[in-house]
This record gives sequence, C-alpha cells and structure tokens, in this order.
Amino acid sequence: MLLLAMMLVSVLLGPVLNLLIDRLPRRQALFQRPECSICGVARSTSSLLPVAGWLRSHGRCQSCGASLPRRSLIIELGLPLVGTALWYRGAGGTHVLLQLLFVAYFMAIVAIDLEHRLVLNRMTAAGLLAAIGIAAVGFGPSVPEAIAGAVIGFLFLWIPSLLLPGMGMGDVKLAAVIGALVGSSYVLTALTLGVLVGGVVAAFLLLSRRIGRRGSMAYAPSLVVGVALVLLGVVR
Repeated sequence: MLLLAMMLVSVLLGPVLNLLIDRLPRRQALFQRPECSICGVARSTSSLLPVAGWLRSHGRCQSCGASLPRRSLIIELGLPLVGTALWYRGAGGTHVLLQLLFVAYFMAIVAIDLEHRLVLNRMTAAGLLAAIGIAAVGFGPSVPEAIAGAVIGFLFLWIPSLLLPGMGMGDVKLAAVIGALVGSSYVLTALTLGVLVGGVVAAFLLLSRRIGRRGSMAYAPSLVVGVALVLLGVVR
C-alpha cells in the first residue's frame, strides 16, 4: 500500500512541479488553471492529466498549436521512475517520500536555471528551511551539522561567484541548501564535485563554441550532480 501511495504521489507531483517551473520565474499566480504561454488560452482538463495529457495533445497547445515544453513530459515520466527506484533502493519506508520531494525540488531548480538562468531566492530559502526542518525531526545530519554545512557551503562558493562568469548569488545560496542537506561532513565533497562537473561542462561548451569566453552557463545542474553523487553514496 505504501508503494502505491508513493507512486500516486509521484504521478500527481509532476504537473504541480511543471506549474511551479512555469510560473515562479515569471512571478505569476500559482493557483490558476495552467494556460498556454504563447496564446494565453487556458489548457483543457484532459491536457492536464500526467503524461496522458501531453501525449493526447501531441505535445501542442490545442488552441494555437504551439509546442509545449518537452521538459513537462520528462518530469512527469521521470518522477514515478525515480520514486520507484528510491523505494526499492531504500527498502521502502516513509522517509523515501522526503527523498522524492527533494528530488522534485532539485528538478525544479535545474529546470528553472536551464530555462531562465535563475536560481530563485524563494526556492533556496524554502529549500534551506526544509533541510534544517528534516534535520530537526531526525532525518539526515543533526541540526548543528546542517547549519554548519549551510554556512560552509555558502562561504565555499561565495568567492568563486565573484570570479566565474555565470555563477551568481543564487548558486551560492543553493550551495547553502546543499550544505544543510548533507551536513558539514560532506558539504565540501559535494560542492567540489559540483564545481568539477561544472568545469568539465564549461570546457565542453567553450570547445564546441556553444558559448563564448564571456558567455554564461547554468551552474545549478552541476551542483545538483555533486550533491546527488554524495547522497547516493557514489562518492564520500
């Protein structure tokens, strides 16, 4: 029963997450019917069904024919798959739901940064409070370790943010969230991995001439890769 509940939550979470990704960067109201970003017409109820709605509409607005973002389908397919993998990896348990919610959180962070080159203050503030909150109820590091991790993470990326093109204070605040989530013992490992991944990606983009020397890139995805490697136990 818990597995079924987990699957239901992950399926229903997809459209909600896509709505947040669409509206938070534009400062739009969150509790209104989703609408086409091109023509502004409200989407039909059937098109809002997870996965099935996207497939039924062939990935297009039924009013103007504009393409819907493929990111919507990726998230709606990805979350149930991730939820199932987390369940079996952790042998079940209610703590898996917390892990799924943080996966969804980082998915939103990555999607918004890729699409808008933004790491929103309201997202990092909510993530920091959530990370410290789950530490307070006994999940993850202790509260002192979480707070220390947040401080270390913030300071670790503060100087690089002044020197590296494209890295801003949003990335620094995200580093604080990561620090609170993994604790002071693992924050440097997670962020070092993230910076290394970011360097490899930047080198590839420069060599392939997809960005210029003064161009910018989204750093949040690289930082998320770093924390994922630590949380999954791939690197410690």
